[in-house]
Amino acid sequence: AIESLYEIIIHLKTDKVISYFTPQQISDFTPAQLAHLNEKVILALSQNQINKLNSAQLDNITGKLGKNQISWLSKSQISGLSDIGIDGIIPKNVSYLNQDQIKAISPIQFKRFNQKTIQAFSPEQVQAFTPAQISNISNNAIQGMTQNQVKAFTVNQIHALSPGQISSLSVLAIPGLTQSQIGALSLEQFSGLTPAQI
Repeated sequence: AIESLYEIIIHLKTDKVISYFTPQQISDFTPAQLAHLNEKVILALSQNQINKLNSAQLDNITGKLGKNQISWLSKSQISGLSDIGIDGIIPKNVSYLNQDQIKAISPIQFKRFNQKTIQAFSPEQVQAFTPAQISNISNNAIQGMTQNQVKAFTVNQIHALSPGQISSLSVLAIPGLTQSQIGALSLEQFSGLTPAQI
């Protein structure tokens, strides 16, 4: 029965039919079936339907999710996403993540972030980064940080930065460092500052 109902959705390309599926029926869809649904149909998924999906099912549709749907994702759904799923969220949907969801992103997943993704986080979201996440931001990606994002760093986050990351901060971001943040830099971190930054 699921196969025939699934075929109806695929052929009609309509968002109305999806609402008739129970959350349990939606959770029975394979990742491949979900991946073939168009964006209009994906956007029609309800909170109860989204909450029934596992990370493997979400992997191929995260790029089609809307603002509300991103906010409905649980911490376990986010932490279980593969590289494909994370790539679907970043950078266009990053701004919809709440602080608990951000903390659920694994440090390994943070390694995938590029400059554009890092810039997409608000200063308030940056404050949710764990030290392990920060230490996994590549030197190239950290170059994308803005002055306001750097200003939002907590002392524990400052301690997590490597000298390489410090030297990679742009000359436009460095003025965002507050007196207490500069005072929190270790000698090793301070030595990472370049002449252009000073």
